[in-house]
Amino acid sequence: MDQVSSQDDLQVDEQRLRNFVAICTRTLNHLGILGYSGHVSVQLPESNQFLIQAFDQSRAKVAPDDLIVVDAKGVPAKIIDSKMEADLAKTLANHNGALMRAHGAVIVAESIEARMIDAIHFVENAETMYKAAMLGPVKPLSHAEMQEIEAKTSRSKHISKLWDYYTGNAVAADVFPQDWL
Repeated sequence: MDQVSSQDDLQVDEQRLRNFVAICTRTLNHLGILGYSGHVSVQLPESNQFLIQAFDQSRAKVAPDDLIVVDAKGVPAKIIDSKMEADLAKTLANHNGALMRAHGAVIVAESIEARMIDAIHFVENAETMYKAAMLGPVKPLSHAEMQEIEAKTSRSKHISKLWDYYTGNAVAADVFPQDWL
């Protein structure tokens, strides 16, 4: 009985992940963050497999059932050798994003919801830094200032609030159907 219920739970988790990958992909595409060849992927629970959209699938039209399952060697497709993979892991360390030359942004996070919000923040912050640099030297926040901000902020509440905001706007704009949420 437990095994059946566990299997049912895995199917529910996979469907939820399929929905959220499609939501994230379409929303980021709608916002102009994810273009024609970027992708969102997620590891399936209790497996070494990932959900991802096919290379030739439109990011604006991807649906949950369009996603394909690949093994770890198939994701991400742009990381072609173990040195590049090791370099990316080292660069990311305990950060959520990196910019790869001739590739683009790589965003990692604890959930699809967090990944979408981090991708939005990544682009917003890059644009803000670019504009600020045009005015003169940019003074980054100190480590102490960043720790103070982090101590006053609940990441999970922030992610939830912004996920609701962006997905609500996307549903209102007919980017994806409400029942995917």
